[in-house]
Amino acid sequence: MKYATLSLCLTCVSTAVAGTPAVWSGYDVVFSKAAFADQNDPANQDRLTPNVWFTRAVVQGIYNAAQEEGYQGVGGSGPSPVDTEWAFGTTADLGSLTFTTWAGAHSGNPPGLIGQNMVVHLISDDIYVDIRLTSWGVGPGSGGSFSWVRGEGVFCPGDANGDALVNFDDLNVVLENWGSAGPAGDLDADGDVDFDDLNLLLENWAVSCLPS
Repeated sequence: MKYATLSLCLTCVSTAVAGTPAVWSGYDVVFSKAAFADQNDPANQDRLTPNVWFTRAVVQGIYNAAQEEGYQGVGGSGPSPVDTEWAFGTTADLGSLTFTTWAGAHSGNPPGLIGQNMVVHLISDDIYVDIRLTSWGVGPGSGGSFSWVRGEGVFCPGDANGDALVNFDDLNVVLENWGSAGPAGDLDADGDVDFDDLNLLLENWAVSCLPS
């Protein structure tokens, strides 16, 4: 039945429209990583989607544990956390924001971001999130502590584009990335886009996780 459904879906892919970016506004979620807490423990990772798990080691900056083994960067340069881009402002002003890397935003001084409203774009998921750093441990003695508040959103199983719906937009994401290592389209976050991801999507077809 799943593959029969796929056959029907494939005939309609050409008519599916591009997905709309999701916006997680506000600052209802509080996340903190304590000094010397194990960054490999999911409890010490802010897991927004299967593609983005923010954390920090004892030293250096934040990184995306879903896609990289540790922080990549020096001073005000470097790609970590990968698959994200950052801007100063709020999601209310998306059209006027200028995005850069996290390192580019702090210019070698992460504590300087404390208290500043920012937006992080989860690139593969196409989700924009309000975020504000509230603390940052400096030096090895701080044990890599940090905390922030951010917007809250809903991430549905089978939802490949983060709009809280499972439909043709998500099917397009999976098919466009078929056979790749993801992260786009890798719904089960196992490092490839294959029938497991397609099955997850079809099992949740037409589901809406939007507030009723």
